[in-house]
Parts: sequence; C-alpha cells; structure tokens
Amino acid sequence: MGSNPIRSTILNGIMSGILPKTVDEIEKFSSNIGATYYVDPETGFRILTSYFLKKRGSCCDRSCRHCPYKEKDEEKNEPGE
Repeated sequence: MGSNPIRSTILNGIMSGILPKTVDEIEKFSSNIGATYYVDPETGFRILTSYFLKKRGSCCDRSCRHCPYKEKDEEKNEPGE
C-alpha cells in the first residue's frame, strides 16, 4: 500500500501537538496540505477548502464558506456612484 502524504502530515501534526484548533486554523492547515475539505468540529459538516475552490476555477454561487471568489462577486454587485 502506498503512503498518503496528507495522512502523514496530519499524523505528524498530532504527534507534535501543532494541529489547528479554530475553524480558520483548520481551513488554513487543510488548504496548505492540499485537502479538498475538512470536517467542521462543531457541525460535523464537510467544508470545502479554499484550495479546492481555487482549483475549481470559478464560483458555483452556493455561498461556500471559504469561497475565494466571494469578494470579487461582492465588488461587482455594489451599486455605482
């Protein structure tokens, strides 16, 4: 069986005590290791990472929590002066 780099990174984090504790830290950690989602510790829902959403290439208009396109869409929708 081949090694899984994401699993190894998580296991190393557990062993060294450096795993993230807040949702923002979890998202950043998950994106940095190339994970497509993480499980929200409060709700148990699978949350797509900004890494995955960026790879996708465009907004899906489903109000994803970590949507990297959200700010761009909000700028487009602002009323003109």
